[in-house]
Amino acid sequence: MDFGLSGRTAIVCASSRGLGFGCARALAQEGCTVVINGRDESRLAQAAAALAPLAEKAGGRIVPVAADVATPAGQKALFAACPEPDILINNNAGPPFRDFRELTREQILEGVTANMVVAIELIQKAIDPMIARKFGRIVNITSGTVKMPLAGLDLSSGARAGLTGFLAGVARSVAPHNVTINFLLPGTFETDRLRANIEANAKKQNIDVAQSRQNRINSVDDVKNNPAIRIGTQTGTTNYETGVQVFGADRMEAFEQFPFAVQALLAGDIDVVLMDETAGQGYVGVNADSLKLVGESLSSDQLGFIFPRGSDLVAPVNAALAELRTNGTLAQLADQYFSDKFTITYDDLE
Repeated sequence: MDFGLSGRTAIVCASSRGLGFGCARALAQEGCTVVINGRDESRLAQAAAALAPLAEKAGGRIVPVAADVATPAGQKALFAACPEPDILINNNAGPPFRDFRELTREQILEGVTANMVVAIELIQKAIDPMIARKFGRIVNITSGTVKMPLAGLDLSSGARAGLTGFLAGVARSVAPHNVTINFLLPGTFETDRLRANIEANAKKQNIDVAQSRQNRINSVDDVKNNPAIRIGTQTGTTNYETGVQVFGADRMEAFEQFPFAVQALLAGDIDVVLMDETAGQGYVGVNADSLKLVGESLSSDQLGFIFPRGSDLVAPVNAALAELRTNGTLAQLADQYFSDKFTITYDDLE
């Protein structure tokens, strides 16, 4: 696919591995000249060797710059290699998983600098030439925890949310000049960062990583009988109310949306997510190596329609539902769409 980026120049921060490397690879395949960056010279050299053939094939090239983007010297080195980038991908490692009570003032300032201040400084250096050329694309890789913070990642979430708020007004001011500022809020990927979080969670629970990956939960009783098991679901739903009734309010972790609860589950921040079976099958389908459905249904709700008091539609709708129940249509639909026979994919919607 041609995105019209051939010949453009790009700086991709922290791109010797992980998500930054993925971005650099995509730009290299589009024919960009890509400045890649990392602090580990050996790993950076390996990344450059892997990306160079892709870039050269598409008419671009790879320029490795070993530097710490959080330092003035590191930023100077990046812009010496690419003084006026067309594309800037801001990316930086977040603070380690840690209880907020343990954070010192120095650590808090370091976290805010790394995940907020550095991106702003790089944008300050890049944006005016972009405006002059009437072209610029700035992408900040932050985290899904910006929208749904997770305990232990408070510093990372706070700094990145601050960056989002800071740049919201800046983005609107430069948009008329064909300069865009956007954010990627990635969820769970098998990166060094995720592995470090899993190790931290295992240590917090006094178990090793292998134990944390074992099938510790195989039934509802396993959850009921182990108060250490952490339970999450979407707030304001029947699932949450059922969880409170069955397990107790003190054991429930409320999330704004189910995807954030699943993200927390995959990251090891909780142990169980309560949701309806159909949605659960969907999440298991795309995370078959990491998730499983456990136990029988905890509750069941009747299908219902809400009408204004005295509505003339109540009687005919009740009659129609009664007929659908009698002739077996409701049972057929339930079996088709709410059992393991439900296999619709995105291809079916095209």
